[in-house]
Amino acid sequence: MEFVKRDLFEESEKVRSLRRQKERSAPVGEVTTPKKDKTSAFRDGFDDDEIQVLSPSKFAGRKSNQSSPRKAGAKRKRKGPESPAAPLEIAQDEAVAQQEATNAVVLDDAQLEKLRKPDDRLDFLETILDHKIDRDHLKTLEELTKFSFPSAPDESFTSLFLGKLPTLSTKQPTSDFPIELCQLIISLWSRCLTEKYYKPITLLLDLLTFALELRTTAIAPYILDTLLPTAQATCDLVAVPRFLRESFAEYANDIDVHACLTTLHLAALGCMPCKEHITRFWRQMRLDFVLMTLSQQQPVQDFDMMLQLLAMSVLKDSIGPISLEPESQSDQIKYIIDRVAFLLINSPVLPEGQAKHDARTLAKFRLQIVTTLTAFSLSSLGSSVLAQHSHAIGRITKSLSDSFDTLYSYPSHHAILIQIITKSIRLLHHLVVTHPEIDMQRKLSVVHGGSQKYLLALSRLNFSDGDGGVLGAGIGEETFKMTLELLELAVTPEEGDAVQDAFVASSAE
Repeated sequence: MEFVKRDLFEESEKVRSLRRQKERSAPVGEVTTPKKDKTSAFRDGFDDDEIQVLSPSKFAGRKSNQSSPRKAGAKRKRKGPESPAAPLEIAQDEAVAQQEATNAVVLDDAQLEKLRKPDDRLDFLETILDHKIDRDHLKTLEELTKFSFPSAPDESFTSLFLGKLPTLSTKQPTSDFPIELCQLIISLWSRCLTEKYYKPITLLLDLLTFALELRTTAIAPYILDTLLPTAQATCDLVAVPRFLRESFAEYANDIDVHACLTTLHLAALGCMPCKEHITRFWRQMRLDFVLMTLSQQQPVQDFDMMLQLLAMSVLKDSIGPISLEPESQSDQIKYIIDRVAFLLINSPVLPEGQAKHDARTLAKFRLQIVTTLTAFSLSSLGSSVLAQHSHAIGRITKSLSDSFDTLYSYPSHHAILIQIITKSIRLLHHLVVTHPEIDMQRKLSVVHGGSQKYLLALSRLNFSDGDGGVLGAGIGEETFKMTLELLELAVTPEEGDAVQDAFVASSAE
């Protein structure tokens, strides 16, 4: 059998060799009719002439190639394993990554800057909620549980306050939250006035002042429209009866005028850095309220607080409340100066039975008056009104002379008197030098013995070497120079020599 196979193989090789030779000998480009493929007798998809008969020895030495035949010139592509697990996992990862990329938030610089800023609204609220009016009281929010408006007796102030908190701003900017919280407190305060229920005002006012102390410049300019009308209306309940010398016992325990003025002073401080804000403040301050507070019938502490407020009111074209009619501004300043300077030579009127103020209290009070007048003189408008005022220079001179008289009695408030003398000399020098048209004799005549008091005060200071250190070290060299200049303007050289001789003789005795 093996021999037969070998013979068949050799015959097949010969046939194939002849076919290849014939194909090589055919002319290039010759068109031949394609032959129809013979149907394989074996019907197995292979050409019969490709079947090779191998001898046993060769067959045994060859490795069987069981791969299926491929078309010549084409590369067979192998498909990877068709397991569904791996492709499914890869597709899932890609889908998640695409979803995350889609959901990623892109933040611009402005948003990043907001995120960098600390949000301290909760700290501010926590501090407010922990507030106490003093050690003897509960927290203010706990104290407010004891009060309810007559129109809503079943709802305490604490409930009203906490009920409004969720409506306050929780968005950027964070500075809006403290402002809205203060507006909430003022709204409760204003409602107290409307319903004539005054007992909780002290607690609300103290809480508001505390909030202003925490964020003065950030809050004050934005609550003026509600704070000033409410505070002034509250003060009127007590200040008006005082001014008219009528009873105010109905409000004495619930209304603290000084606390209201302190809150206004704090708000003014918060407005000072910006001219626009401080201008709005004084546009909403009533002139009648200022003049009433500067009356002789008001307590010294209230008068003093209004003086401090007015010292911050000096603008280019106004001092104190700003008038809607610019032409009346000078007259308003004149009224204010008249009230301020009056108590330089007069004492406050005290309620019957109340002890008089001690000398130290009055000295500090008059020092604040001179300080406020000096602040007025820093503006050209204020300086001009002061120079033209019929009584201001005379009152300043009498206060200066009285301070010298008290100083020589060696009082405990020696340092305060030195400050009064120094500031009075500087103020008078500024007015006399800046306004040489001033008729000093006429200005001094409004005070009994004004001219003599003026020369005596200047001479005491100028020839103070023999006073044994009574004036102390509180007066600077510049003040002495100003005193000498004022004295030279007030007397002739001959009169000056006579005054000097008189002081030398007095010192020798």
